[in-house]
Amino acid sequence: MSDIAIIGAGISGVSLAYRLSELKRDNPSIGKITVIDKASGAGGCIQTVIDNGFHIESGPNGVLYSKKHVRELYTRAGLEKCLQISSALTAKKYIQLGGRLHASPSGPISAFTSKLLSFSGKIRILKEPFIPPKTDSGDESIAAFATRRIGEEAANRLVATIVGGIYAGDSSKISIKSAFPRLASLEHSYGSLLKGAISKAKETKKSDGKLDRSHRGMLISSDTGMRGLVTALAKKCAEVEFRYNTSVKEIEKTDNGYKIHTDKDTLKFDWLAVCCNAYDAAGFLKPLDETLAKMLADVTHAPIFICSMGFNSDDITHPLDGFGYLVAPEEKSIVLGTLFSSSIFSGRAPEGRSLITAIALGDRNRELFALGDEELEKMIFGQIKNTLGLKTAPESVTVFHHERAIPQYYIGHSAVVAKADEITERLRTFYLGGNTCHGISVADCIQTSLNIADKIAGGA
Repeated sequence: MSDIAIIGAGISGVSLAYRLSELKRDNPSIGKITVIDKASGAGGCIQTVIDNGFHIESGPNGVLYSKKHVRELYTRAGLEKCLQISSALTAKKYIQLGGRLHASPSGPISAFTSKLLSFSGKIRILKEPFIPPKTDSGDESIAAFATRRIGEEAANRLVATIVGGIYAGDSSKISIKSAFPRLASLEHSYGSLLKGAISKAKETKKSDGKLDRSHRGMLISSDTGMRGLVTALAKKCAEVEFRYNTSVKEIEKTDNGYKIHTDKDTLKFDWLAVCCNAYDAAGFLKPLDETLAKMLADVTHAPIFICSMGFNSDDITHPLDGFGYLVAPEEKSIVLGTLFSSSIFSGRAPEGRSLITAIALGDRNRELFALGDEELEKMIFGQIKNTLGLKTAPESVTVFHHERAIPQYYIGHSAVVAKADEITERLRTFYLGGNTCHGISVADCIQTSLNIADKIAGGA
């Protein structure tokens, strides 16, 4: 029997532990499963708190409904009866430009009619199918890729805005191959983004016909919030030991596995899956592989300041008829985007109240993280007040600080992935999960963990 250690009890570590516990029922070679985390409980950055009747998320607000493996996991976790699908309103999204909110384009046609772009900017997009593809295999930034394909204006006002909303990042630094590999592959395979998108849309229509079209682009959660999934999975982890309040100090390779030195004791395991953040992993993986440890230490993370504000609904002029809005970089705002949280899912605010969540800072404004809560709250309120027509200060404010929140897949990030894969290939019993290599979304992290579980089960 092979004993397995999982470091990190966020969604990645917990979903991995849960899947392994499922596989263990029919696989006697899987031995003891242990999850180690320095925190006092599971969830990592996924926490749901209740403040004055407002249900507030410290991190992601939901997971894409279109991801089949996510829907199945919610069902297996026993949450099908309390599953929530986001409101139909969330199909509508906005972009702030020039101090005003504009409907976010959902495709080429809406982009052409949007006031976000000038006439010349729209014409440039129409030329995209006739732009020759990149011929060399070298990496490039998202900004360079987008400018080359659809023009500078669309790259700045649309693409850079989206990158800020997803990665809290700077599109001139982030790798197109690492962050948006599907976009890069469209150009490579079809020579054009537009041609590739049309072909892929036809394939999706055939392969995903069973998915209700009205649900595409929507999110799922539970009536207890995002933490509900983590909690339910942890409870269903049969024969899994969770060692909380335990910090990993060092990991060393032995002839038969690994020694994990913690602040409490030393543990021995046959298999190891590291599912925590890159900067923590860098500290304890140095004895295992110094090169990987240095690479992980060098991964930049964008800081995030989340400010959730509760209002009397009558004190908000904007109807909050959508998912929320992203802020174009040229606005020079510290706010990356604002979610209309009580419009996304029901039950997130008391009757007659509305919940708005502003997400601020990011890679472009990292130096402002040192400011105090009061000053940041004041800046955020000042920047969204006129945009949403707020008549008064919020009656309730809840903030969360994430100094190193989202890993930035800068140009060259593929070398980190390649090194992790090389070590996995060499050691055979080591895996690097979490959001460091294969995507930052909750759905990506879950998929990575499910893949790791199947590989461990196949080799244990």
